[in-house]
Amino acid sequence: MRALAADDYSEAIREFTALTTLAPSYAEGWNKRATAYYLRGEYRAALNDIATTLDLEPRHFGALMGRAQILLMLEHWAGAIAALERVGKLCPYWPGLQAQIYDLRDKADELEN
Repeated sequence: MRALAADDYSEAIREFTALTTLAPSYAEGWNKRATAYYLRGEYRAALNDIATTLDLEPRHFGALMGRAQILLMLEHWAGAIAALERVGKLCPYWPGLQAQIYDLRDKADELEN
């Protein structure tokens, strides 16, 4: 966590890789490494670690929000909507979430036409 806080993403990735090797069923290790990858701009690697996080803990709110954010950046609208809909099932009263989902659906529809 110190390396991550110090913006030393390479060191953070090394440390979290060691953690995931020692404790592969610890979802937060994968999530933190995903965060480091994201901050370093390695979105595909981050998405892979988020997938592992969600396999281990399907209700991991932070991983779902991270997935949505990355997919938005990659303009993968359907995937972002799906991630946000999962968040909505966990936190149905999250302020602004439903409006964000509706806006994304409208944007996706506009781009298809």
